[in-house]
Amino acid sequence: MFNRLVKKATRAVREAWQEIEQEKKLKDAYKRGQKAAQSFGTHLDTYTVRRFAEIGASCLKEFRDRLDLAEIVDKDDPPLILAKIELKVFWDRVQELKPELVEEILTACAEWMKVWAQMGKEAEMKQLIEQKVDYFAFAMRDVSLKELLDRVDRLKPVDEAWRAANPEKSARFLPPRALLHLE
Repeated sequence: MFNRLVKKATRAVREAWQEIEQEKKLKDAYKRGQKAAQSFGTHLDTYTVRRFAEIGASCLKEFRDRLDLAEIVDKDDPPLILAKIELKVFWDRVQELKPELVEEILTACAEWMKVWAQMGKEAEMKQLIEQKVDYFAFAMRDVSLKELLDRVDRLKPVDEAWRAANPEKSARFLPPRALLHLE
């Protein structure tokens, strides 16, 4: 009977020890997962900050150049209309870039995406990347709108001069006040 009690106690201690070991393994795995997530986040942030800065600077330069052209008196359209068209074209272009950017980032993070796929988290990581790209697109939209609004005071007199010089053509377009509604 004493031997049976010793065997039961030994078995209980062994099972408890195995549970402790299993718990340590889970904690270690959790810590490794946290480190992997932090490393991925750092890699993703570093890459996207650099790429978004490059793409943003290039797109905004092109947008500013197009707005500069709108300030030059055009024979067919008033400058405020041209500026608003350029803003819309810019916003459409940024929207078109979004899927391309997502694919570019997924390609740049391909090794990480394999790791996330093994953990069954690939969809969540892709969603995170899409959210970063959406935020970039929103920021670009915001910056471009601010750029246009900063130029409105310069565009108004040019627009008024165009309308005064082209009253027949001007009649086809909304008055300048209506153009300032930018949605």
